[in-house]
Amino acid sequence: MQATTLSIHKTIHHKAARRARLQHLSVSAVARMLLEAYGNGTINIMAVAAEEPVQLFEVADHDISPEMRNAASRAYRMKREDLINL
Repeated sequence: MQATTLSIHKTIHHKAARRARLQHLSVSAVARMLLEAYGNGTINIMAVAAEEPVQLFEVADHDISPEMRNAASRAYRMKREDLINL
């Protein structure tokens, strides 16, 4: 097994460690599972560079319109190279 060092903010590490302990796991085990899933293509992580700061907000499920659901569904199915021009 290859050793890798990760830098994790202490607040994030604390929250992850607390949850991992509840599931009888270590933070290292959680990181291995996430990295394996990412490497296998089971999970995707998308980073988008914005020219202006993007403000994110949460929308309650009952406030999501059918148009918003359709747009999200289309974006989810797009190829990565097509997401650049959104």
